Amino acid sequence: GFITALIAIAIYVGMRYEVLVTEGLSVDVITMIVSRAIAYTVIGLAGGELAGRIKYVLTRVERETMIDPVTRVYSTRYAGRAIASAIGQFRRYQTPCSIVLLTVSPKLWSELKPARMNSLMRKVASYIRNDVRLVDDVAYRGSGGFIVILPSTGAEGAAVASERLRKGVVAAIDSEDAAITARILTCGIDDEALDELAAALAPSPDPEDIEPRAPQQTGRRATDRQPDDA
Repeated sequence: GFITALIAIAIYVGMRYEVLVTEGLSVDVITMIVSRAIAYTVIGLAGGELAGRIKYVLTRVERETMIDPVTRVYSTRYAGRAIASAIGQFRRYQTPCSIVLLTVSPKLWSELKPARMNSLMRKVASYIRNDVRLVDDVAYRGSGGFIVILPSTGAEGAAVASERLRKGVVAAIDSEDAAITARILTCGIDDEALDELAAALAPSPDPEDIEPRAPQQTGRRATDRQPDDA
């Protein structure tokens, strides 16, 4: 949103170039530019925030099982499919992708009451969601574990993003530095671990999707008896 606002401001200044040349930086011109810059920035930031949240809302409306009920970010069901898709994209087209596994130490939540624990995880989820790019996805896997999917991001970029997220969560919940850990998995480097993660997150088939099998008959029916059975 902020980048979009900067682009809009630059375009506006370019459109008013003749006015700047003719009148110079007069009070009226400066006021006009500043007012437009503030308006574009507010609209851009608000739009970016709205877009970042609305994709989770739309997914929730579309299919409730794709959203974690506690943190309101994506569920493991969604994460498993997204990671499997990223692995496939890399193997077919060499499209880079990295996964950050961010974990909140049990010592921060194991002794909390369920309501307080859920509140803590929602706070962590909210911070991560607001700190990542619009194209990135955030999922909660339970027990203090979060999954951040970073499309078009190699190992180096993921390392920077991972450390930024980790330190940000430490500050957001005011915890010890060692209480928040992060692990990076990158396509092309950690393929085996990514395959295992995707398999572990893969949802079990719904009972409704399983075709019922006809009961197997055991023994002979009465009509199939042989004459000497009578």
